[in-house]
Amino acid sequence: MEKRSDRNRNLAIIVIVVTAAVVGGSILYVIQMELPEDHTPPSKVEGLEIYDLRDGRLFLFWDEATDNRKVVVYQIYRDGNLLPSEPSYPFYVDTALIDGTLYFYQVRAVDSSDNVGDFSSTVSGMPTPSDNVPPSRVEGLVVENAFDGRLNLTWDGAFDNVAVDHYTIHRDGVALIDEPLTTFFQDTGLTNNQIYAYEVAAVDTSGNEGQRSVQVSGMSTEYDSEPPSKVMALVVTDAKDGKLNLTWDPATDNVGVAKYHVYRDGSRLTDEPTGTAFQDTGLVDGQLYEYEVSAVDAQGNEGPKSDPVSGTPTP
Repeated sequence: MEKRSDRNRNLAIIVIVVTAAVVGGSILYVIQMELPEDHTPPSKVEGLEIYDLRDGRLFLFWDEATDNRKVVVYQIYRDGNLLPSEPSYPFYVDTALIDGTLYFYQVRAVDSSDNVGDFSSTVSGMPTPSDNVPPSRVEGLVVENAFDGRLNLTWDGAFDNVAVDHYTIHRDGVALIDEPLTTFFQDTGLTNNQIYAYEVAAVDTSGNEGQRSVQVSGMSTEYDSEPPSKVMALVVTDAKDGKLNLTWDPATDNVGVAKYHVYRDGSRLTDEPTGTAFQDTGLVDGQLYEYEVSAVDAQGNEGPKSDPVSGTPTP
């Protein structure tokens, strides 16, 4: 087989024009000289990367190699075997592969004299089938005031047949540029005391977007360090059979009361009512219990406790 160096022999052509008196004209001399043989191989191929094009296809690309004369083709090896295609450009699409199978690749450069450069590092890739199934609908969206023009959004993670890549946030129907990878997002630069409506959707690795969440609204306010007022008019009444009913007047706050803390015999109960009534259960009939109640705002500022009031459940 004829070598590439024989097919592409480098020649230097020197043209000399000599003015002579012969017939008053010029004589053109053309001297053809062959350049020295080239034994310098191209540089090692660097930067080999592989991208999944799906459906049995992988896209390979790399940095161009250099040579003292010229790189003419690249040789691509898959799993140690030379592929028949020899591209002259630094990329290649390998087709007819098996989805879900891992393939290993190396690339090297060849110059016009058939000098072969060093192999690139081995890089692997796996083609996957096309994905047309969108992720599940986002559930559990919660919007909380983070104060000073900020709102915190949290939600439950969505599911996908392949994988969720990121989430899109829609504020008042417009998608935000930010696309969080996790199930938390803080929206900033908002106007205090203005209501904003949010929806969140999951997007998978193929760009399929799932159904948006239920719309949830929130409003940011100025940072609040002022606690609510003292709870007044606490009343404890017997509800029989180990139960006591508590009622009180609503407390006030510069922003708003979010919930109340109930204390029994000095210890705070895990229940945190949002209204002005509470029933304490599981008590011992005939035993005296002392209660205090305080109001808590959205910032977590707790107001003064009410005056203590006692009660005794009876059978």
